[in-house]
Amino acid sequence: MVKIVLPLSAMVAATATTQVHVRCEASEFPSAVAKRMDVSVNPCDDFFKYACGGWYKQATLSSPDGSTSTLGVLGGQVQAVITKILQADKPKLGAYYKSCLGVETRNGLGVAPLKDDLQAIFTASSKEAVLRAAATMTKKGAPGLVGVDVSGNPEADATRNTLHVLPSALFPLDTKYYLKAVTDTKALERAYRKYVSALFELAGYTKDVMLASQDAVLKWDQTLKQIPVVNTTNVDTTVYLAAQKYPLAVGTLLQTLGLDTSRDDASKSLLLQGGLIFSTAEELLQRTPLAELKALVAFKLLNFYALDLTDKFNAARAEFDAVALGVTNPLSMDKVCRARVPIKIASLVDKYYTEVVWSNKSTAEATVMVKALEVAFNSGLDSLDWLDKATLANAKAKMAKLVNTLGSPDTPELYTSINFDARSYIANIDRANKVDFERKLASLYQPVDRLEWVDINPSTVNAQYVPSKNQITVTAAIMQSPLFEAGVDPAQNFGSIGAVIGHEIVHGYDNSGRQYDADGNKRVWWTAGTSAQFDEKAACIAKQYGALDVVSEVTGKSMAKLNGTLTLGETIADNGGLKSAFRAYQAYMKTIAKPTYTKEIGEKLFFLAFGQTWCEKNSDAALKHNLADVHPPGKYRIWGAVRNNDEFARTFNCPKDSHMNPSTKCHLWE
Repeated sequence: MVKIVLPLSAMVAATATTQVHVRCEASEFPSAVAKRMDVSVNPCDDFFKYACGGWYKQATLSSPDGSTSTLGVLGGQVQAVITKILQADKPKLGAYYKSCLGVETRNGLGVAPLKDDLQAIFTASSKEAVLRAAATMTKKGAPGLVGVDVSGNPEADATRNTLHVLPSALFPLDTKYYLKAVTDTKALERAYRKYVSALFELAGYTKDVMLASQDAVLKWDQTLKQIPVVNTTNVDTTVYLAAQKYPLAVGTLLQTLGLDTSRDDASKSLLLQGGLIFSTAEELLQRTPLAELKALVAFKLLNFYALDLTDKFNAARAEFDAVALGVTNPLSMDKVCRARVPIKIASLVDKYYTEVVWSNKSTAEATVMVKALEVAFNSGLDSLDWLDKATLANAKAKMAKLVNTLGSPDTPELYTSINFDARSYIANIDRANKVDFERKLASLYQPVDRLEWVDINPSTVNAQYVPSKNQITVTAAIMQSPLFEAGVDPAQNFGSIGAVIGHEIVHGYDNSGRQYDADGNKRVWWTAGTSAQFDEKAACIAKQYGALDVVSEVTGKSMAKLNGTLTLGETIADNGGLKSAFRAYQAYMKTIAKPTYTKEIGEKLFFLAFGQTWCEKNSDAALKHNLADVHPPGKYRIWGAVRNNDEFARTFNCPKDSHMNPSTKCHLWE
């Protein structure tokens, strides 16, 4: 039932001069949608409050500095499923999980599982021998001194796997420690020194070794941080030339991996990520004394495994993290294992997770939706008068080659060659990491598998676009209720997960993704004039979002302006994805003989589903943190996308220049 919430006299007067929002009762929508709404709010004034007001009133924060959201709640549901899986003693996974939980066994073993690695480091008679030990660590998943990866190279050939050499492992600690702003640097240095000493003491080394290791690790750390980054451009080279130019920093690693460094072969390509930083690393390694290099590599080994060894190693890390990261409530071992095992052996956990939540029916419905979104985006391309014929043809060619992967990978690694031991946690970690590394290395110089998942798991509540593969991935975890549910009204699925899928498709054409072609190569496929028009339209979006005041949900005071430039890729995708999803929904409904809802209610339900995807509640601390993210906070994602959407204004009959229907809109992708 549709009701107009105005007296008859006011209606007659208003219809002669202005648009009047026609309000629907919450009861006209599915109950799960209705209970999240606040129908006392005019959707044309604040669609976030209208869509999420009921949810917001019921939402609670787990801590004074926390936040919660639709996706966060969904993440909690995923974790509940995974916890049950971990506790169910599943084949292979059960033994691995028990080995993590076996604290008494781990305490009894102490540092013994690392004995061979530590011996190789400290008995080395040359720097090359130490670096070979570091490279052996790399093969087991631990950070040596230089990292490696295997993937396509969009700067040269995105369709063929090449070796990527990464500088991130040069630093003693993980990247997160260098991103955290610390005001008391002296306290941090004291904690850092204490942590280094604690690890070596727990490993059984003398006080002299402990003190020397402190100095060596901090000296290396400080030296790297003081080096100005002159050139971070990636460098294309070959295995032979890289080994010749950087024999210590790169050459020893390549040899330990079994690569031929004795002759030049143009087909054995290699990409140095970070450019000239390897020159700096080589110089530093050449002048670093052997004893200091041993201490550095040993520290990296002990630090990597600290949370997987004993209670005392865990306590040492917790004490350091309290100062370095501000983490004051360390997790119990049970929670540590529930958090770390799904990361360390993700594909096995995900196998059991998808068996619970995913089905052939889910795949079929999701595939239909993706295809509908692709058709809708293509039709949007045809409607754009600012795209010239050449660029339009290239855009469509890219769309035609888009690869979509849904739910879970087709060929996950299930570790069939390994028997995990419930009493040998470190050995289990190493066995699984070795299989993962060897699988990756086996793909070197082979064609890129465009269906292979990249840095995302089925149990992660997320979706992504990978420009170097022209690939979208939508996980089983994000395709759960309320975002997606087989059998619910199409308006809900298209408005929620459909807009997410549309968002990922548009990422291929945002300010970053548009730099990659249909095969994932980074090249210019735009004419100069059309490129300039894109920039102008994108600048409109950046300026529009940059004018939004981010307001404290606690005090109601303005905290800052949204960074429209930082968030531009995401906001372009939000705007275009919502438009594509709505067109896809409209096209799909033409195939439905007897829809559940009227056209009006169905279209409103579509936009409500979109809004309720981004329901979010924030403390000031969380909101401040979110301001540094490329994704705007939920409320501003909703506002921005609907304010630029003509169909939204029509659906809710929003008056011109109402808050959700400004007369000046920014249009890019339709």
